[in-house]
Parts: sequence; C-alpha cells; structure tokens
Amino acid sequence: MVGASGAISGILDAYLLLHPFAQIKLLVPYFILFFVWVPVWFMLGLWFLFQLLQSVATPGDEGSIAFAAHTGGFMAGVLLLPVFKRSEVSLLR
Repeated sequence: MVGASGAISGILDAYLLLHPFAQIKLLVPYFILFFVWVPVWFMLGLWFLFQLLQSVATPGDEGSIAFAAHTGGFMAGVLLLPVFKRSEVSLLR
C-alpha cells in the first residue's frame, strides 16, 4: 500500500510553506454542486489532521501504514524544503 503518496504529501507541505495564503477552489456536493474558495492552510491542515488521526486510530491495520506514510511524508516536507529550495525563493510569502 505504500507508494508515492508519502512523497506527494511532502510536495503538498512544500506548497503550503511556499504559498500559505493561496486559495483553492473546492467542489462541494450539497443537493447541488457548487464551488467554494478555501485557504490552502485550512484544507491541508484538515487533511493532515485526518491522516494523523487515521494512522493512530487503526494501529496494526494495513491501512494505517499508508496513513503513517502520508503523515511522515508531510513532516519530511517541512524538514527537506529548506534543503531543496532555490536560494532566491523565500519561505512563507
């Protein structure tokens, strides 16, 4: 079950750190479909919390390994972004 999703989680975190005030368009199905603009920090924070809770709530389950990989990849993004970003790019603009 563990694949590239942990690396994608790190890329999501790098995007969050580089563009914390960005807005994303979210498709909401509520009787009809409509779009809502939400801050990226809210959406990715909620996603990370869900991944963390799922990895803790289902210990020993095969699915918990994937959730732990997402959580670990997200945290690795925090640590590795300063190493891999170009020097002219500033953090938290």
